[in-house]
Amino acid sequence: MRILWLCNICPPAAAVALGRDYSVREGWITGALNRYLEDADSGLEIGICFPAQGQTAEYAGRLPLHPLTGSSACREVALYGFGENLKTPEIYDPGMEACFARILEDFRPDLVHIFGTEFPHALAMVRAFGKPERTLVGIQGLMRECAASYMADLPDKVIRRVTLRDLLRRDTLRQQQRKFEIRAEREKQVLLAAGHVTGRTGYDRKGSLAVNPGLEYHKMNETMRAGFYEGSWSPAACRRGEIFLSQGDYPLKGFHYLLEAMPRILAGYPQAH
Repeated sequence: MRILWLCNICPPAAAVALGRDYSVREGWITGALNRYLEDADSGLEIGICFPAQGQTAEYAGRLPLHPLTGSSACREVALYGFGENLKTPEIYDPGMEACFARILEDFRPDLVHIFGTEFPHALAMVRAFGKPERTLVGIQGLMRECAASYMADLPDKVIRRVTLRDLLRRDTLRQQQRKFEIRAEREKQVLLAAGHVTGRTGYDRKGSLAVNPGLEYHKMNETMRAGFYEGSWSPAACRRGEIFLSQGDYPLKGFHYLLEAMPRILAGYPQAH
């Protein structure tokens, strides 16, 4: 079976083969790819499609990939780069549909697996492929719910406040929420044009089937990259009283909830930071 992956990032193993920098986010892609590269008898052939810039935009070629586990395994994989500005995911470029049509013609997949509904390329791919019964969408976040909960209980005076940064970038909190609403509408079109969806929680299932009750839902717990399975937490080795948040750059991430809770935390744990 030939499966084309549509990813939001260039997987690290592919980036290494291309000699470019990479991000380790969305580690489930690395985990699944490592498993594929180490299993030469799986009966699968995977092609990887990813957003790219510069020399790797509109890239197509086959390269040997090595799993990022220290294994000596190696498999040749078809790689396809396409141009997209991920900094403006609310803007849809119809030109991606023609790009994906060329990629689909070259790889000829039996199944297209789209990792996430967050970016315009998901909609471009379902339109270019046009085979709902052979289209699988993986839920990585529900844009509709993100848009609805974007302000996360911020007070009105904060929501209405406009900073110099907001004016220069035309990116107030209300405008940010509107961008998520645009992405949510595209997510709806993606789910309506797909036949299968995969998720991990009852929340994923309820949210995706609310958009398209005709979807066939598949529960799938992800395989993370190796670093998630190494080492263990130890009270003796940790930094006492330290609270770590991986993100806090927009309201939905909820950093303000921690700030609100800090006086109560500090009352019991004065060293907390």
